[in-house]
Amino acid sequence: MDPLTLESFIYYGISLFLIIFRIVCRVRRVGIRNIEADDYLMLFTIIPYTAETTLSYQVSSTFNGLSNSDMTREERASLSPSSDEYRMRVSGSKVQLVIWVMWLTIMWMIKASICVFYGRLTAGIREYKLVILFGYGFILVTYIGCMTTVFFSCWPLHKLWQINPDPGNTCHPAVSRVNYWVTMTCDIATYLYVLLIPIPLLWKTQLPLSKKISLSIMFSGGIFVIVSSVLNCVLTLQAGSFSDRSGSAPRVGAAWSLREIFVALTTTNLPMTWGLIRPKVRLCFDGMLSSISRANCHTSKSTCATGAAEATVPAWVNERSKSTVQSAAHNANNDMFTHQDASSDDILPSSSTHMGGIKKEVAFRVSMTDSQMAGQARVQQPEDAV
Repeated sequence: MDPLTLESFIYYGISLFLIIFRIVCRVRRVGIRNIEADDYLMLFTIIPYTAETTLSYQVSSTFNGLSNSDMTREERASLSPSSDEYRMRVSGSKVQLVIWVMWLTIMWMIKASICVFYGRLTAGIREYKLVILFGYGFILVTYIGCMTTVFFSCWPLHKLWQINPDPGNTCHPAVSRVNYWVTMTCDIATYLYVLLIPIPLLWKTQLPLSKKISLSIMFSGGIFVIVSSVLNCVLTLQAGSFSDRSGSAPRVGAAWSLREIFVALTTTNLPMTWGLIRPKVRLCFDGMLSSISRANCHTSKSTCATGAAEATVPAWVNERSKSTVQSAAHNANNDMFTHQDASSDDILPSSSTHMGGIKKEVAFRVSMTDSQMAGQARVQQPEDAV
């Protein structure tokens, strides 16, 4: 199997797993009846993504990477319309056109899903309503603009698979500079916009600085998508600048389109699953620490007893001895739930939050004494401050 083909199927398998796992996490969290529009959008991306992966496979396996590009005038004039190469080039060009449609649909569905999620994140905050609505409009307008460029920058449409005479670079769907520059510009602009939606709101919360930084990094996963978009454009056009009959440019373009989709799906879905896997990761990590402590207990019985007593208390209980739940409301319609251990899906308006700007802090203190080593535990009562 061709290495690029194998790579594309690996991306497809991992992405499909992440999408399904995201839906499972959401169902376990809110129930199947409370699945939101962003979850459905992400689920429906499986359809065009499956088509994109299949067509990219055909670019290499069926059409040998051939299209109506990478040909000299002499080669175009001498190529017989009844030859197999001619048919492969025509069909390969049509496949490249469909790949453009699938790629645009997938990428813009992902952005729409992100924007819908941020709409839930900022529900009730009046100043963000216009920001979200503009985001929807921006995504829709750029999608229509990119589709218009792909279909109408070369007209009549049949020139997109014309072999002779040469229809020009604009009509070479595999390496069209107009298509790549327009879509890359719109892709980067829309991703930057949706990236900047939650950051100002996040830094206005009373979360610890370390939490703000970590959540900002999580929300900024689209930066990797922007880098992939630039590489997709530059490397594909660079491959298309060399006129040869190897079909390298269509292969490179198809491969980088799948890579960008994979990065976008990963950075969008992975944070949504963290709320479910976090306790399991923490439990596993605490078990490892306890095992290491017992293995290193060789000095004395008293030391071993102390270590055993400490091992009964998970490490995260000592490190995170204080958990703060804040509910800050600007008005009756403006509430936001934040928590120190929150994942992206935790920072959402919650029906359990209290109105009126009440702030409640609950402090838990766990202390280790000699009596604990004898089998007795003393845990101080929670101290509530309202």
